[in-house]
Amino acid sequence: MQVGSPFNQSWTHYLRVLFVLLGAGLFASGVVTFIAANWEALSKFQKLYATQGLFVAMSVISLFCYWREIQKNQTRFKTDVAVFLATVVIGVLFALIGQIYQTGADPWQLFALWSVLQIPLLLVLRNIGSGLLFIATSNLAVGLYCRFYDIDVLVWGIVIFNALLLCCAEFKFKWLNDTWRVQPKIINTLLVGSLVVAGFIEVEYVLIALIIIGVLFFLYKKYSDDIIVLAIHFVAAVISVNVLIVNNSHDKFVTFLFMSLFTLFFVAMSGWLLKDWYCETYPERKFPTSVNVMLLALIFLGVALLVAFLLMSVGSETGLIVVGSVFLLSGYLGIQNKESKNQYFSEMLIACGLLLCHIYFQVLYLEHYLRVMEHNIIILLTIPLCGFIYYKISASWIRFFTAGLILWTLLDFVGYYRVYTSQLSYAYLLPLIPYIMALAALGVGYYLARSPKNAVRFMPILWALVLFSIVLVVQRYWSAFSLISLYGMERSLLPVESFRQFFNVVTADVFKPQQLTIAWVSHLLLAFSPAVIYLLQYRQTRFNLLHFVVIVLFSVCFVAKVNIIFCLSLLLLAYPLKSNRLFVLAVVVMIVHLTIYYYLLPIPLLYKSGLLVFSGLIFLFVLIFNRKNNAENPKTTEKFTALFDKVVATICAVTLLVLGIANYAIIKNENVLNSGIPIILKLAPVDPRSLMQGDYMELNYEILEQAQAALAEFKQGTYDSEQLTHTHFYILLKQNKEHVAEFCRLEVEPPTDFSNCQPNIYLPLTAVSRWRVEMPGQSYFFPEGQGEHYAKAKYGEYRFNNGKVLLYRLLDEQKKPL
Repeated sequence: MQVGSPFNQSWTHYLRVLFVLLGAGLFASGVVTFIAANWEALSKFQKLYATQGLFVAMSVISLFCYWREIQKNQTRFKTDVAVFLATVVIGVLFALIGQIYQTGADPWQLFALWSVLQIPLLLVLRNIGSGLLFIATSNLAVGLYCRFYDIDVLVWGIVIFNALLLCCAEFKFKWLNDTWRVQPKIINTLLVGSLVVAGFIEVEYVLIALIIIGVLFFLYKKYSDDIIVLAIHFVAAVISVNVLIVNNSHDKFVTFLFMSLFTLFFVAMSGWLLKDWYCETYPERKFPTSVNVMLLALIFLGVALLVAFLLMSVGSETGLIVVGSVFLLSGYLGIQNKESKNQYFSEMLIACGLLLCHIYFQVLYLEHYLRVMEHNIIILLTIPLCGFIYYKISASWIRFFTAGLILWTLLDFVGYYRVYTSQLSYAYLLPLIPYIMALAALGVGYYLARSPKNAVRFMPILWALVLFSIVLVVQRYWSAFSLISLYGMERSLLPVESFRQFFNVVTADVFKPQQLTIAWVSHLLLAFSPAVIYLLQYRQTRFNLLHFVVIVLFSVCFVAKVNIIFCLSLLLLAYPLKSNRLFVLAVVVMIVHLTIYYYLLPIPLLYKSGLLVFSGLIFLFVLIFNRKNNAENPKTTEKFTALFDKVVATICAVTLLVLGIANYAIIKNENVLNSGIPIILKLAPVDPRSLMQGDYMELNYEILEQAQAALAEFKQGTYDSEQLTHTHFYILLKQNKEHVAEFCRLEVEPPTDFSNCQPNIYLPLTAVSRWRVEMPGQSYFFPEGQGEHYAKAKYGEYRFNNGKVLLYRLLDEQKKPL
């Protein structure tokens, strides 16, 4: 949603923008999670029409907000939020229909229909949030559809689609209302990323990928000043060339050497050229950190390849320290030569040298540790070396790199990354490291917010602490920010007799009376860090009790998954630090952890949905309650009045269209279930979790194996495999004495001859690959926590009507409904 830079506004306005974004995101997540919970206390029609009512309500709110913002001549921020929520509810509605009528767990049709219905709203109400949602849903639709073919079709389908999307985005850039160019960057990443993947699939595709990447780079260099996109193209080109080298070289020593030298040389040249061009074009701007991060990733790749070459050619780790020392000395001398124009090349040599020396010390340390199972301080030699470089070299990316190496060294020394840590006397303290790292990051961030003059010196330390705090959760203790296990036993959705019981479930018993431990104290310190940061910030601004209460309530709600709360703390620190990058990083990481929170089994989905909706509503409540502060809202010169009729007509038309499609699907499916012919099939279920549609059982029928065998016979006969793949087939049926449907024969065309088979009834079938076939509704959605109950199913009952088949219910061994 386009709101301009929030860092140019007051602290109060920044909080209002932040709360609205959080409210919209949490509310939307809560609605999706509630549908996924499949609460059995509500009937299917109550769910369907309540969701339609919510969609209509969001459409009405969108119109009201748009009218109010026209009257006050304000930017349409509230309208964008309301339209975004309405768009999310569209997807929720069609996911609910698929869940209730068991139309199948494959969601490509859902995302395709959802994407198409977003287009009219995007044409008249353009904003970043809705644009990103469209990019996500449309790419998912294309990817999920193309996966029915082979991997080549999948990759090139995404390439072609994003190429078309990129043309629309760039030729209509101003139309996107995206001053930060977020959408073109993401589309470029998807496009060139798919091209790189294509090169991994077939080496012949590498040349095509390089040509396309080269054309994109030329066009962006000539017609655009987006250096981040150019850096993305550089990274993709380096990876593609390395793939080409691997596939055309037969000597592994030469391969590793050539790849490492090419990568490091390419990084040095590209970094130098990009930096030189950017500084000449925009002398008043700072070189983007994101570009340095991408180039740093390539440096890691080049050094890793060089390490492999040295270890294989020299046969010992001595070559690492020798080459590393040469790189360090050469880079340091180059930095000291103030007349040198290519300082970036010298900085890159220092980074490579530091990394090689660190790996050398690490190898010696591991050899000693594995030999005598004792620590050796040799690995700590990296720390004074990095400290010296940090002090002498002022380049921010070098300082970030050295700070990261110091943290890496310390973690390695205490055994954080090792598999067998139970033998360590302090093993019980290792899970506290993510807490310590996160609290240290917040402390350094607040210090820099209070002392901006020290930001140049210590900001790289802050970024190293923040990134390590985020990365640590995907290491051995990747759920360490939670006092409960991500993969713990799933709680059944038992009725709670009091609010206290409900509270203990959703907070994972964190607030239950318990022994005072360091882990518990650290957990609570991090959980309530947003409130502390707000109070400290209050010393310079006017205190708002409502804001403080909302922040505390958010901390209480998500105390079971404190990673999410840590992201809120970073968002609160982003304002005094004036850091767009920290803001974006915190938002992205929060989205990731909300996704992980969905799979946190000890807390039922229904309860999680309640927390998410409640949290979203309290944040949105702040927006409504503080209407008196609207004078701070930025004004706009855009003439909304001319668009008012078009906006009203579009929202009304989309609302009616969505309701029409949804109710048509409901009526059609109800007709099949009520008047369809029963078909009972023998099954064997397994249990994954579906995307957006909750818990379900993937059903595998014996009849499908027989169909696959018949398909193999076809391949050997008249029809070749290419003709049969991705084609619809039809299983004709017959009933046994137990009234269970069995395989009769397979037809390639819609059947008209039912001789020796049950007349006027069949199962449509799709060959999704050369080796696998599927039938409609191979998935049965059930309420959360009922997996054991439905695992007793032995049969699936379908209903057939005029060529349409729906899974109706599951039956037990006696063919009684479950």
